[in-house]
Amino acid sequence: MAVQNLDTYKTTFAERLIEHLDGKSISAFSKTLGIPGRTLNSWIQKITTPRMEYLILLAKELRCSIDYLVGLED
Repeated sequence: MAVQNLDTYKTTFAERLIEHLDGKSISAFSKTLGIPGRTLNSWIQKITTPRMEYLILLAKELRCSIDYLVGLED
C-alpha cells in the first residue's frame, strides 16, 4: 500500500479539524482541549502536526478515529 504525500494528510487533517470546530473560535476550542491556541492554529495552518497524545485527545473530543482525522478513512 502506497502512502500519500505527507502534505495531503496535513491538508485533510486541517480541513477536518476546521469542520469540527463547528463555529467555535480557535481560542474556545483550544481551551476545551487544554492546549494553547497557537498550537491549534499551527495545526490548522499546516505549520506543525500534532503529537500522538494530541491526536488521541482530538479523536476522543471529536468522537472520531485518528484514521478519519488524517484522511486514512472517510
